[in-house]
Amino acid sequence: EVDDADAEISMFLQEIQNVVVTTTKAGRMHWDTPTKKQKKDRYSAVLIGHSIAAKYIHELDKPMMLAGGFWV
Repeated sequence: EVDDADAEISMFLQEIQNVVVTTTKAGRMHWDTPTKKQKKDRYSAVLIGHSIAAKYIHELDKPMMLAGGFWV
């Protein structure tokens, strides 16, 4: 299992080196690979995971409302 994790990290590092950032006409950043044959699956997974974790942590700082309804 440790060897599998190490292999995944090594492949991620190779993939992330291929990611190129460009700017669209609208001024948004676009992340892609130079050729369509290259993958960025692990990179995308890390970005999605980071986004979800950041939103979750941000929500923890807000006061939470209790659920209401006829059952309360």
